[in-house]
Amino acid sequence: MRKLPLIILTALVAVAAAAFVYMMQWDAVGNWTPNHRFYVHTTTNTLAHLVEQVGGEDVGVSPIVASNIEPHDYEPTANDVITGLSGDVFVMNGAGLDAWATTIADQREEAGKRIIVALDENARDPHFWLDPLSVINFINQVEQVYEQIDPEYAAQYRANADAYIDELYQLDTEFRSRLVNCEKPEIVVAHDAFNYLGDRYGFEIHPVTGISPDEEPSPSDLANLAQFMKDNNITVVFFEETATDNIAQVLADEANARTEVLYTLEVLPAEETYLSLMRMNLERIADAMVCR
Repeated sequence: MRKLPLIILTALVAVAAAAFVYMMQWDAVGNWTPNHRFYVHTTTNTLAHLVEQVGGEDVGVSPIVASNIEPHDYEPTANDVITGLSGDVFVMNGAGLDAWATTIADQREEAGKRIIVALDENARDPHFWLDPLSVINFINQVEQVYEQIDPEYAAQYRANADAYIDELYQLDTEFRSRLVNCEKPEIVVAHDAFNYLGDRYGFEIHPVTGISPDEEPSPSDLANLAQFMKDNNITVVFFEETATDNIAQVLADEANARTEVLYTLEVLPAEETYLSLMRMNLERIADAMVCR
């Protein structure tokens, strides 16, 4: 009996290992079942939650970045790359939030495999999902791809998308009706993640740091912002749910203010939904801006 050359045997083992990892991830993370019509991998669990609204139980969805990990500086493992290259669709955010996934997207594109990128890489702010109307555009983008993959179920995907879009329009209405007659139409945030939200609903954002949460403000920046808060009677410094409040607390102490969490939704806790967290944000913003 002829023995396989070592290089071929090694390659076969690698392929088998990759397949095993892929199936295990679907079982453990993506709840894979043979009943799913096709399979989608996303970079973040927030994107996974949103695309699940289109496919429902008919489409298997699995995020690469776990819900307890900040996606900005995530470093993918070899298994993550294998996962991203597998499946029928790969969904990434773009605009630098998940820059590590660009290589996966490029390789899939070269192989003719489907990808969905929510934002162009030149977009200045990756946090599009904080604007409900931008999420509607994303949901429609996902639904169109699903129709192409599985035209037999196109009507179901359209119905799922439309139902969720109705909820997003309702959320938009709640923001518009709640954020009116505000005494202080501006907020101070530790992380510059809320530009889409402020632009949509007409209030100003004053960030302590930039788009990346790893940036550190200078002492003079903190002093200037603290003085601004005192001058404008701003009494809350918001910080994101995945970060400590150290910088926010320093600023709050200087400005005689308090700190409070405002959800960036870069990661989505298992017990919450996009809609529930956005409504929490709405009430906290309305309270901080003293909206009647």
